[in-house]
Amino acid sequence: MSADPYSMLLESYAAGSAGGAGVEQLLARMGEDDPRVSLVSKYLASRREADEAEAEEAAASASEAAAAEAEKQAAVRSLRRMARSMYAELEELRGRNDMLAAALGACYLCWGENATCEICAGAGAPGAAPPDGELFREVVVPALRRVQRRRVKPAPPAGGPAGRAFDSNENPN
Repeated sequence: MSADPYSMLLESYAAGSAGGAGVEQLLARMGEDDPRVSLVSKYLASRREADEAEAEEAAASASEAAAAEAEKQAAVRSLRRMARSMYAELEELRGRNDMLAAALGACYLCWGENATCEICAGAGAPGAAPPDGELFREVVVPALRRVQRRRVKPAPPAGGPAGRAFDSNENPN
């Protein structure tokens, strides 16, 4: 290599190592004699720092994006589990509703409360159809017997608490 700093700088760029610590030192040495080279040296140093900061920001952003994606995937898995659980519970409750409606002779969709019901057109209140005898004996009769055994006083008058057939000191369960 020649001793001329400009030649050394050109050789460094030609070799593809422009931007290393050696080049910066060479530019700093050249900048002592030529203020224009000093400005170029400062500019190149600031560009290198900006590029490094940009690369760090990009890496941090990618890391944050990956963390956010992982969090989103975990939330989706949790929601799917919850939806499956809710659907299973819904199916179980529909089965109970259908059984009780059959035991009471009611419409299983609206229980007679929806005039636009496609099954009963609002006429499916309990007792509207003949109750399923077996389900009635299985579900309703035990409840009636328990109410009759525990009843202490007759049902309250029409102005009293609606449907209260239990003594206030007893547990209806």
